Amino acid sequence: MRLSLSYAARDRGFSKRFRRVCAKLQPVIDEFDALNLVVPGYEALLFDVTDDMGPDELELVENNDSYFQVLIGCDGQGTEEQLTQHVLAMLRRVIRMCQLSPKDLERVDLRFAPPASAGDGPGGAPQEEPSENAGRGHPSSEPGRTPIGTESGTST
Repeated sequence: MRLSLSYAARDRGFSKRFRRVCAKLQPVIDEFDALNLVVPGYEALLFDVTDDMGPDELELVENNDSYFQVLIGCDGQGTEEQLTQHVLAMLRRVIRMCQLSPKDLERVDLRFAPPASAGDGPGGAPQEEPSENAGRGHPSSEPGRTPIGTESGTST
C-alpha cells in the first residue's frame, strides 16, 4: 500500500506553508511505503488536506478504483510544526481506518506512534480510538467528522 499526500488550498499562505510541511513529511511517506503493507482491496491511501473544511473534519471519498481516499480539514493556524503534527495525527487516525491486519497495525503503530513530548494528540487532546465503523468505508458519527454524502463546507 502506497501513501499519497496532497492538498487543496483557498488561502495562499496555507498553500505555501503546506508545501513546506509536505517536504518535511516526505521521509514519513517513504517509510510508510517501505512497510509494504497489504490491505485487501486497496493499493494506495490518498490523503488529501484542505483548508476549505473545518479542522478535524474527515470525509471518506468513495471511488471505484483501488484507493482508500480521505479528505481532511485543517484550519492551517499555528506554527509550521503544529501543522505538521496535526497532519501526522490525522494520518495516524486514517491509517487505523484502513482494515489493516493486526500484524500490520502493530507495525504501523510501532513506526508512527505519536512523540511522547507532543501530549496524547493534537493540542494535547486524547487520541480517538477507531469506531466500530472504522475500516468499513464509513467515518464514525463522532463530533468533528463529516459523514459521507453530506456537505463538506464547499459550495457548488
